[in-house]
Amino acid sequence: MTTRALLCFTLLSTTCLPLTALAQEVTSRTDPVALGTIQITATGTQEDDPAGTSLSATVTAAEIQKKQAATVARAISQVPGVSVARADDLLSSNFTIRNFGGNSALTSDPRVKFVLDGVDSSGGSFYRNTSGQIVDPALLKSVSVFKGPLASLEYGSGLVGGTVAAETINASDLTGDQPGVKVRQLLGASSNGGGWTTSTTLAWQPNESFDLLANYTRSYRDNQKDGNGDKIDLGGYNVPSYLLKARYRFGAAMDQSLTFSYNRSESAQRNVPFAQSSIISALGTINRDREGHVASLTYAYAPENNPWVDFSLQYSQSRQQFDIEPVSGYSGSFAGEYSVDTDTLTAKNTATFVTGTVSHTLTAGAEISRQHRKEVMAGVSGDGKYVRRGVFAIDQMDFGNELTASAGARIERQRLYALRSNTEAPLADMGATARSAGLGVEKGLGYGVTGYGSFAYGEGLSPIDFAGSRPAIDPTYFGDKVFQSRTWETGLKYRGDDVFTGGDGLSGSIGLFQTAIWNDNTQAVSATAPYYAQRKTSGIEAQATYQLDNGVYTRLALTKTFSDNKRAPTTDWVFYEYALMDQGSVTVGRDWNGLDLSWTLRGGAGQDLGVVHQPGFGVSDLAVSYTVQDGALAGATINFGVDNVFDKQYQLQYTTTATSVTYPEAGRNFKLTLAKTF
Repeated sequence: MTTRALLCFTLLSTTCLPLTALAQEVTSRTDPVALGTIQITATGTQEDDPAGTSLSATVTAAEIQKKQAATVARAISQVPGVSVARADDLLSSNFTIRNFGGNSALTSDPRVKFVLDGVDSSGGSFYRNTSGQIVDPALLKSVSVFKGPLASLEYGSGLVGGTVAAETINASDLTGDQPGVKVRQLLGASSNGGGWTTSTTLAWQPNESFDLLANYTRSYRDNQKDGNGDKIDLGGYNVPSYLLKARYRFGAAMDQSLTFSYNRSESAQRNVPFAQSSIISALGTINRDREGHVASLTYAYAPENNPWVDFSLQYSQSRQQFDIEPVSGYSGSFAGEYSVDTDTLTAKNTATFVTGTVSHTLTAGAEISRQHRKEVMAGVSGDGKYVRRGVFAIDQMDFGNELTASAGARIERQRLYALRSNTEAPLADMGATARSAGLGVEKGLGYGVTGYGSFAYGEGLSPIDFAGSRPAIDPTYFGDKVFQSRTWETGLKYRGDDVFTGGDGLSGSIGLFQTAIWNDNTQAVSATAPYYAQRKTSGIEAQATYQLDNGVYTRLALTKTFSDNKRAPTTDWVFYEYALMDQGSVTVGRDWNGLDLSWTLRGGAGQDLGVVHQPGFGVSDLAVSYTVQDGALAGATINFGVDNVFDKQYQLQYTTTATSVTYPEAGRNFKLTLAKTF
């Protein structure tokens, strides 16, 4: 065995998963979108990953379609470090990154962020709804996961979990950037819950300067059944959504552009649980009507002959409206009409230059945002306005000799005003400044192996939801505080070709992370409820992708948590009540010139959460994807899959509270999707 092969074998052995034949084409997320080719990026470029951080993961359009993903959460469900619950439910799916994110109580968490075309459209924690993630996955060019605060500096403060960034296609992606008109029609159906989807996309490009895309999508699903055949009573959905996107390119070298995007969706649910993400039955059921839109206008300028300029300026407007009517339980405390309006202006530039022998890629930007949350729920706080102003910069440096480093910082100031308490009493203005900084280093060790390590200190601002929360031991409102955190990362990355045989390719990584948070201001606290001011979590993330020339491929992913604990100021450390189980997956498949067959095994290890035991699970999924090669239907894609082949009963979200009821995942589900561009 050669030295290189020995290093590869050692790296893969550390994933604690069996390695079989593997592969999928590994590309940079900067590559052009290829709607007819299945791709998944398991490694990032330097532009994607600041030196010293773990690998980002980017899932491309074709891979999303192959999975027949109904949600963004489903698209990223096999990324190491990510855990997803109710992955195919458009209105209640959620995700976590490194143990931070939606859990059995709330669908959102300010320590992770989802952005669509650079815009955050979260509806807020207390509305118990994933409105910010409603988008037709068939319109996505890619979805990227950036883990940890250093990799997320440009997206916000306090993102100790990380960021999920999704990008929609342009009309030119369907027209091939040639003048003409294209229409893409997608029809999908699923057996569990009687679901169906129709998506119609019109792409028009009259000339090289202008292109226009218009889409109408409607997604329907009734209540699904679990592996025992029992109904999962989440209410189902019937959601229409629309996307209009126009782009105008101009300049002597066509190096400037103006892009307008308008995305709208709405939903109506009757007699559904108030807390869709998990179910504390005492909160009762409600009728919920929701509608929302996100509009943005972006100017971009990237001249080929000027490495100092790759500039963008974006204005975005998000409007999310909710009408909640009580049906049973305590839901009357939450009834009312609410809205969350957010306006954001962001400027960003990336410059490449050299100082002495060091090459720099410096990305810097500034952002100002305003949010207004109208009306207040009688049982909770969260009414008011904020204005945030922030600046950031991150410099990625190449010293040569396979040594790179990154240094970044972000400062963000928030002012909260026009606040009201849960009794609608006015509150004084509040304000805080969050400061974050990080440093990372990578060094090539030879034979395709790179070692990395980083440290980041971060501070996070309080969302309006929790601005008025007051811990019993501290009279200071959360709106005047920041939470503080520190994160360490270290690990190994590998990439090589012709490793075991000619024409094969192998990439992988294994990394450790540790995050500690103190002065937490991201939870609601009453005068008598315990206030857990500190939290610490650590874990290991591993991934590997291997491919052979004959089209055989395997992908592996592993996420293991070593500890996930929290502590009140005057008590000992206790197990976090929403702690996630260790999870892993392995996919084995083969691509025969347009026909792709794969099998995926997803598994989780059992654990004890206080008085509750969460059993482990193992679930098999099958997927077949075929692209018609010639004839009148050339280019049409047929995707067929079976999720949870053996109809297993399992749950991904538990809590230490035995009286809380959490929903199981769906049982066996047959899925079929047909798509054709005319």
